[in-house]
Amino acid sequence: MNRIGDNLVHFGANENIIRGLVDLGARFVVIGGLAVAWHCPERQADDMDLLVEPTLENSTRVFRALARLGLTGFSAESFAHLGLQVPLKQNHYAELLTPEPSPRA
Repeated sequence: MNRIGDNLVHFGANENIIRGLVDLGARFVVIGGLAVAWHCPERQADDMDLLVEPTLENSTRVFRALARLGLTGFSAESFAHLGLQVPLKQNHYAELLTPEPSPRA
């Protein structure tokens, strides 16, 4: 479940990202300092880190949400890869990440 409100949005400009992802059914979780601040109000977060599910279907949803915000340079496949760290620092203070590949034994 994605909650909009509390300090999840945290910076006004990031609300557009959250609403866009939720509206299109993108699968993501809030991680990093903002996730901690959500549970521990004394913790100050300086950006919003979102871990997105790296599937083609979800990547397409993320791409569409970003395109609606006028964020370019991405394709429907952009977020279907492991180990991505994509800063969205032009008009937002956020980063989109995908899980790191599992280490080989």
